Amino acid sequence: PVTPPPSFPAMNPAAKRILVSYSHDSDEHRRLVRQLADSLKENGFEVSFDQYLPEDPPEGWPLWTAKELQFAHKVLLVCTETYLRRFLKEEETGKGNGVSWEGHLICSELYVAATKSNKYVPVLLRESDRQFVPLPVKTNSSFLVDDVAGFERLIGYLRGQANHPAPLTGNARPLAFAEPLPTFKVRVVSTPLSNTEAIPTTVSPT
Repeated sequence: PVTPPPSFPAMNPAAKRILVSYSHDSDEHRRLVRQLADSLKENGFEVSFDQYLPEDPPEGWPLWTAKELQFAHKVLLVCTETYLRRFLKEEETGKGNGVSWEGHLICSELYVAATKSNKYVPVLLRESDRQFVPLPVKTNSSFLVDDVAGFERLIGYLRGQANHPAPLTGNARPLAFAEPLPTFKVRVVSTPLSNTEAIPTTVSPT
């Protein structure tokens, strides 16, 4: 049987497992994604994130990624122009192999399943990055997390909570009908028709 990756042995089995997929655009981008991952952990999620590893995983990055994708409850795709380019394998050779591999695995899973999957969640650090959501997940719910409200919407979605929960169903009550409309009586006056000339009738000779 396949076992979870050994990189995170102390995971809480009751917590939902989140994998954060992103490209290493810059040091600032790495810092922002790390902040996102930290906030997810602080809100009760188990987060699989390469920056949390003290060293390269013993099984190697390709196998580590494949296992993390398999066991994740949700996979957050932090979309940027660089991420999309690498996801589509349009990056120059030798750069961005991690995202290219993840994109390959994600597309393969969706292809084999032959259906849409809400497991993959596009996340945007800025509104301008919306255009860089990969096509295979473009119809999935996406979340802009550039403020507290956006992050809370993401947290609610990951927890399976509705943004606007429906009120409790109450007991049936009789409808309060409005006062009936007044009944109008119409008096019909019969007026005799005026005499008119008879229409001549042609009679055939006998």
